Amino acid sequence: MSDVYASDQSLFHVALERANTEYEDDRAGIWELLMAIDALTQGWLHPLGVGFQVVHCDPEQDFEEVGRPATPHHFLRETGAPDDVRVREAFANSAVSELPLISAEMVRQSITQELDQPVLAGAVATLSELTWTAVRALAPIVDPIRLEVGGRPASSTSRIIDRQRWYYGPTDAPAGPPARLRAVNDHFLTRIQLDVFWDLWIGNPAGRILLETGVARVLARAGWERTA
Repeated sequence: MSDVYASDQSLFHVALERANTEYEDDRAGIWELLMAIDALTQGWLHPLGVGFQVVHCDPEQDFEEVGRPATPHHFLRETGAPDDVRVREAFANSAVSELPLISAEMVRQSITQELDQPVLAGAVATLSELTWTAVRALAPIVDPIRLEVGGRPASSTSRIIDRQRWYYGPTDAPAGPPARLRAVNDHFLTRIQLDVFWDLWIGNPAGRILLETGVARVLARAGWERTA
């Protein structure tokens, strides 16, 4: 059984950025952002809760925010998570949708539905921010671990899926989730921020490969740069 250190503070931070090209509008930048998130997390990180915010902007005024829809906040919650995993809304007063599985296509469809709602003349609806509040993360080892937080043992929640072990979080343990993802649309620039709270995907060589391979997939896409 391996000892794994975890924290309620980020232990490792990845920042990725991309500027829209002159041929891309705001909507195209959003779709590329979502595809890059899928590339980053494919195969090793899966969301249990996805919150996103939609705002109204004026494209003739450098996308200055000019209002919000009646329901600006939305939250997709995957059913079937372990009972001790906290799958909480990212934004207050969100419209919550319960889904049997949160897929990249389902996230895109949900965002598209909100962006296609009517807006005032001269304005456009746009994605402002997206956050994964709870996840399951693929462990690089199948054997159980001993999780340690601040020098003390802490409980962890895992399941075996297709002979692979996945860890879930956040739970009521003092550690943060295995990882947390946030994406921001600045309209001419999009950003992805990934914070890792467990050393299992930092100090463990096989775990680090899962993370860095995801980053490499994003950097292989046109225009993306790693800034941290």
